[in-house]
Amino acid sequence: VIVDGVGPGRVNWIHPSGDVRVELARHPRIAEFYPVAAIRRAVAPRPRFEHEVVPVGLREANLVVERLHRRLGKVQGHKFAVGLRRVADQELDGVAVCARPVARHLDDGLTAEVRRVAVDPSVTNGCTKLLGAIAKAASAMGYRRLVTYTAEGEGGANLYAAGWDPIGRSAGGHWGSAGRPRKAGPEEGRKVVWAKVLRGEERER
Repeated sequence: VIVDGVGPGRVNWIHPSGDVRVELARHPRIAEFYPVAAIRRAVAPRPRFEHEVVPVGLREANLVVERLHRRLGKVQGHKFAVGLRRVADQELDGVAVCARPVARHLDDGLTAEVRRVAVDPSVTNGCTKLLGAIAKAASAMGYRRLVTYTAEGEGGANLYAAGWDPIGRSAGGHWGSAGRPRKAGPEEGRKVVWAKVLRGEERER
């Protein structure tokens, strides 16, 4: 049993008061006590939801981004967005938002930028599913390439799994100027640039 992140362990004694003695597997001869309710929550089967990919509007997508994204807030503009919606209750558990590239040299009309991907952590492979769905949608619309950015400390496992390749690093820098001062935001700084070729090019590695 796993309780509050201290397990795995073995339940080997229940006190008459209702507390459960859990012997920790990683620390032999060490035990901790938990209420029965905590043990029941830990071992209870977690619900699994079936999801479907659906188109979503920017307002709806931004609500999900603000609820689920770890660092960044809502997107100001977009081309299109897709979501992962539960079949059972129609709740959105994730979204991916595509927009025009921020970098001017990439804004050629055939390249789109995946600006946000936000997924509930309980959804297995949710990020990879959304990246695959948004790539199919972009290809059907005639785009030839997708780009996105990650912070330098992020691993990018979901991007690799969805067929993306790192192609370099952005210059970074501050967006403000003397004539138009801006506060430094979480989207500034050097980032890893990723690309996914949809058609007409060789994959960059």
